[in-house]
Amino acid sequence: MIAIERMRDVYPKIELPALFHCERGVAVTMHILLYYAMEHQKPVPQIDNQRFYQLTKKHRLDFVELFAPWTEKTVEEVFGKPKPSLATKPAVSIPMWFDYWQAHPVRDNWFIAGQIASVDLPVIKATGFRTVLNIRQGLTHKEKPAQENAELINIKSDTPTFDSDGNPLRQRKETLENLIIDKNKKIEYVSLDSLSKYESKNTDEFGDPIGYNERLERNAVAAVGIDYTHLPLLENLNDFASYIAENKYKLLEVGKKGPVLIHCDSGHRSALVSVLVAAIQYDLSLDWALQRLKEIGYGISATSHPRIYDVYEKHLADSQRVESQTSLFSKICHLFSKYLSILSTFVYS
Repeated sequence: MIAIERMRDVYPKIELPALFHCERGVAVTMHILLYYAMEHQKPVPQIDNQRFYQLTKKHRLDFVELFAPWTEKTVEEVFGKPKPSLATKPAVSIPMWFDYWQAHPVRDNWFIAGQIASVDLPVIKATGFRTVLNIRQGLTHKEKPAQENAELINIKSDTPTFDSDGNPLRQRKETLENLIIDKNKKIEYVSLDSLSKYESKNTDEFGDPIGYNERLERNAVAAVGIDYTHLPLLENLNDFASYIAENKYKLLEVGKKGPVLIHCDSGHRSALVSVLVAAIQYDLSLDWALQRLKEIGYGISATSHPRIYDVYEKHLADSQRVESQTSLFSKICHLFSKYLSILSTFVYS
């Protein structure tokens, strides 16, 4: 209760949005939810004890059993009620997945992440992940250079790795000088032994002098004894439909072996792939898949992402769309989006 009382003093003074953190994300999740429960009681409580356990379950944190010896008394004190009898544990194959806090659980064996780092591999193994599934591009794609960006300190992201002729571009000194985010940063901002105000190569995340190098990651993962699978998906997602069609059974086989950490550069591609595959593997509905994508920050709909949505609908055909997306209006919008997509392809081809 002391920590929650401190939150009541501090929170009103914080400029939002803000990033709250602790060692592994568990305590801060509990404290923020209980703070909101205490501060927003009227006219209708935003969070009651049932809602508290529902929200922590959505975050795949087990306050029903795993944390109960340390938290149940505090939660009961805040709400004035015991734990609801219908409260259930989250569906995760690694209850303490947050030991590798950069991971985010999807369902049972499926967990997503952005780019992993070499220093984290022993933790990833100790946490209980059986497989690292990498869906970033390798060195080449269709016999052309295909390395993705390696994130660099004080350098703008999402800039081309290669020029139009396929020559390395991004990590040239003259290019980096033009991509600096803040030229007033001190050299120590990068590292104590840095020679410049920006990072020119990210070896921690398997970078080489050109960009991200998938082979370096493959070797590092194998060295610590974790299974490794590489099934690359284009960053622009243009091949999402064919990717799922070609790799569905490979992905399902990986998922059957045990806990999978699937990653790309930011978590976007890995979320879209893993939610769909988890829904197929565990016989879950389209409703569930769309809701889970929304919960982890990558929501799609028939109108916002028609091509991705079509793939989900095709593979989860027996379920219903959430939030009334089966309405006539939504169907019309869906068809209109398809028409515009076809029209733009025709016009610019």
